[in-house]
Amino acid sequence: KPILRRHVELAAVLGCDLIQVRAERIRWLQEMCDFAADFGVRLFSQVHTGGIMETVAGAVCFANNVERNNYGLGYEPLNLMVAREDYGIQSLKAMGRLLFMAKCQSMKHTDDPNAEDVWEFKGQRLVRCLPDDPDTVNYPQVFSALKAVGYEGPVTIIDPICTFMDNDEFIRYYYKTLSPLC
Repeated sequence: KPILRRHVELAAVLGCDLIQVRAERIRWLQEMCDFAADFGVRLFSQVHTGGIMETVAGAVCFANNVERNNYGLGYEPLNLMVAREDYGIQSLKAMGRLLFMAKCQSMKHTDDPNAEDVWEFKGQRLVRCLPDDPDTVNYPQVFSALKAVGYEGPVTIIDPICTFMDNDEFIRYYYKTLSPLC
């Protein structure tokens, strides 16, 4: 608790109104949301593979049980794709007022047992790729869906350090590819 409280205080000083937190205990999140509300800060947990937050239904149920207006969800279409969940407009509509953040990362399936930087999940092997790769998330569909539900919040890139391209070039490539879709 003390560390998150300090992060909330610092976020308020810096003019940041949104902090990602791990979805764990509801009572703890309620306490942290109550504390953060006094600073005008919102908290969110990312819809992510593994656990209750893996499905949109599970994430929405969890967030609704927190019962705080300043608690919501981070939408990450790749994790939904990997979990074999719809990542389009239906999922965004289901999140409704809980949609606080959108995140982008790009991976695709591989059968190559020697592929570099492989992430495995439930028998799937995935490797990083560029956002316009036809085998990753359909970003034109994602941004169209975000517009359709009236989302005007932040969109971030969450890929780690790129192993196949200079990081500055990688970020510029994401920007060049995704910014026309906004």
